[in-house]
Amino acid sequence: MVVLLTLAGCGTADEPDPAPVTSKAASFAELAPDPVERCDYPTGTRKVVVTTADGVKLAGAEVGSGPRGLVLLHQRGADLCGWGEHVPALTKAGLRVLAIDLRCNGMSDCDRDSPGDTFDQTKDYATDAAGAAAYLRANGAAKVAVMGASMGAVTAVVAGGRFPDQFDAVVGLSVFSTTWNASGGASTDVRTAADAVPKIAAPVLIGVGGLDTGGTITAADARKLLAGAPAAARSTVVDRPESGRHGWNMLQDGEESILAEVLVFLKTNLPG
Repeated sequence: MVVLLTLAGCGTADEPDPAPVTSKAASFAELAPDPVERCDYPTGTRKVVVTTADGVKLAGAEVGSGPRGLVLLHQRGADLCGWGEHVPALTKAGLRVLAIDLRCNGMSDCDRDSPGDTFDQTKDYATDAAGAAAYLRANGAAKVAVMGASMGAVTAVVAGGRFPDQFDAVVGLSVFSTTWNASGGASTDVRTAADAVPKIAAPVLIGVGGLDTGGTITAADARKLLAGAPAAARSTVVDRPESGRHGWNMLQDGEESILAEVLVFLKTNLPG
């Protein structure tokens, strides 16, 4: 964004007004507060700005270190702060976590004048996931997984199929639709989970709460979806038939939690 500041002229006709002064305004992502202050992330969390392949700047929070990276994608109507309570368990497991605000959400920049409806299927969230993975790889991660919740879950699956060289494992917590477009208007034939799964080279874990009515595809549909994955033999559906938990709440403590299964899946598929 370029802001033009014109200095008012006060000279005579023989003295032209000074030339306009231009300055580049800082982006929302660059101005975002430190994640420790903004979201109560653990001390030591690093504020980062991820620039996507199409030039959008995304607000991010990076926690941990090492060669095993994990991109976190948030739910609809939320932002990276929603992952905060789960980050300690993930980093304790040796994962280097990068949570981002998807474009037009939270403190990230938007590729249009107004964010509008962030659920309208016109935004290329899959490219945001790929940008975060590229950031981790450029900064030392040898293996990278992506985990998303709800809207982020569909985005994670779509990103896994559209950018198969970027991800070594994919986790979707409450994949609510196989036909929702997470690629927006991008020039690609991989827009939905149904499009993506046949092209995902990495193993996939889908978490399902049986009582999360309307918030997730069923366990049966998830198994049918993954049957078409190249890595079907290493993919899995974690089903909690008596759970109504949705998205990242599936990782919370208690009998309904699927955190243990997710950590085993990530450890198995992100060796290092």
